[in-house]
Amino acid sequence: MTSTVPVDVRRLATRTLVAAGLLTLPVLVAAIAVVALALAHASYFVGMLAILTLVTLGLLRQARWGWWLAMVMGSLWLLSGVLTLGSIVTTGFFVWSPLIAVFTALYVISLASGLALLLTRAGRAPFSRRLAPPPITAP
Repeated sequence: MTSTVPVDVRRLATRTLVAAGLLTLPVLVAAIAVVALALAHASYFVGMLAILTLVTLGLLRQARWGWWLAMVMGSLWLLSGVLTLGSIVTTGFFVWSPLIAVFTALYVISLASGLALLLTRAGRAPFSRRLAPPPITAP
């Protein structure tokens, strides 16, 4: 007798959902703000939306490429956030608009938390290459 339940069905881990949100939502908000302030054209927003969609789909489908894409893009976004925060704090811009520094700090904390969740053993587990064992059949 064979089982009717597929063996390779994996439950989506809460950690993966939280990491996807922490990585994509701050970048989406930043992209909307950049376009709304007319600092970039709408094509910038479309490009960022495409990258964010790829990262989110890869993580939610628990694809190995999704984990790697999230790590690479998340690291680049984190680096740019840290450099921007450093620039805001060391220049006189912090005095003019302290709220921008707070938002940038939250952006950096969110990205660092999302990357940390994906780097833990439990965060990497859904993306491992191990296959499920074959179903047991009765003779």
